[in-house]
Amino acid sequence: MPPPGPLLPSTLRSFLRCGLMLDAWMAGLAEESISFASQTLLAEVASSLADAHWREPLITGMLGPLPGARSVGRRAALEVLTCSAAAVAHERLGRIAVDTEAAAEAVRRLSDFVDQQGFGTLVRVVLAITSAGSQAALAHYGEILEEDFLSGCLHRPWSISPLDDDLWLGIAAGHYRLQVRGAHRYVRGTAEGRRALLETRSLLAAAGYLAARLDLTWVSHFNVRADLDGDVSRVAPDGPAQRADITRFCRVAPGAAVLDVGCGQGTQLFEGGLGEAAGPTGRLVGLDPAEGMLARARRKALLRGTGNVEFVCGRAEALPFADRRFDLALAVGALQFARSGQAVAEMIRVVRPGGAVVVIGVGQGAFAAPAVQEWFRPLLELARRHGIDPAGRSQVYEHLGTVLGMAGLTDVQTVSAPARLLLTDPEVVVRMVVQGSDFGLEVLERVPWAARQELIAELLVRGRLFCATARADQHTVAVRTQFGRGAVP
Repeated sequence: MPPPGPLLPSTLRSFLRCGLMLDAWMAGLAEESISFASQTLLAEVASSLADAHWREPLITGMLGPLPGARSVGRRAALEVLTCSAAAVAHERLGRIAVDTEAAAEAVRRLSDFVDQQGFGTLVRVVLAITSAGSQAALAHYGEILEEDFLSGCLHRPWSISPLDDDLWLGIAAGHYRLQVRGAHRYVRGTAEGRRALLETRSLLAAAGYLAARLDLTWVSHFNVRADLDGDVSRVAPDGPAQRADITRFCRVAPGAAVLDVGCGQGTQLFEGGLGEAAGPTGRLVGLDPAEGMLARARRKALLRGTGNVEFVCGRAEALPFADRRFDLALAVGALQFARSGQAVAEMIRVVRPGGAVVVIGVGQGAFAAPAVQEWFRPLLELARRHGIDPAGRSQVYEHLGTVLGMAGLTDVQTVSAPARLLLTDPEVVVRMVVQGSDFGLEVLERVPWAARQELIAELLVRGRLFCATARADQHTVAVRTQFGRGAVP
């Protein structure tokens, strides 16, 4: 099997620009559904595209004279169509519920890509992404039973059909080898496969694909977090008081136009009193990339009868608003899930001169606590193995004054306030640390599907043991909330 080739980053960027995604189910959602009519449409289109494009001499030119190569094109098209339809459903509904409208949109996106780049390029992109996933699984486990590899149960449970072509293509490329021991056959990675994994991940990172996939994972988890406010209050008991502190720190004038970036369920706008401070003549906008969160925020507004608030789906790095529209742009605990420099620049762009940009967040000092290090040792060991810093993107909060000043804000003010994290509910703590933080999800992205579930189960067991045996003082971890504010010149 030929290597991805030097054009892979540019073709992957085109893949992303067309709105396509592979392995969208890596998000780990509990509920997924795709209608029968949608499945039928996607299967028919995949077959039609493969019949029209995946023929000789393209097949032999890309894969050589390998048996069964004709099935590769159809699988590539169908997996991209199915996963992209799931991504479309995410964008529109906040959950994977693929109907014919989402399926038709995925077909349109794939057709655009094939028209621009060719069907052979589509196959090359799919082989690069899927082979990297298989090689990463082998690097993690060392070896996988042949039947488990073919079923994908450990690393690709969302696969549409058995992974026979993945196996023999990998063997032909020298990336895998079969080893027979007793009554079983095992798939093992090779030195060439490990080298190819590093090269391919580097190319995927350069193209922005890994970041886009991680973004989808973050959004998907927040989409299904039906009681995020409840989880936060159980882990961070100082939250309600600090919400009032945040509103006071913002110094919102009555009638102000306020943008809450990463608003979630509208907690700061409603429970935090930000909307009340702006008053009935104020204009409130909450922005979040997770439609599931926005749906819950809209329900709050409806129940409260708040008519001057609008909720918009979007990302902090590309705010969908005109320049100088707001008097205040606020981001509470959101910058660790964004490219912080770009997000701050966007917040400055949409605030009028003399207005304010405010950023609030808690750093990752909690991981320095011995109790946390012991409980989450398996997660931290995986992070070290993959070179991931537990402080991660949350380091931006430790340097808020520098970040805001370098972005061009004036009269920068920073303060910090003590806060507590309670380690008393294992299920909630694990959900917050592993599945609800930038650091935890970045670690999960590096390990195979089944290993993620095993890690979460292990951390829950360790958490229950900790909660049953730890001293009372070990159940509380001291952290600091960082506040930063600057004026737009």
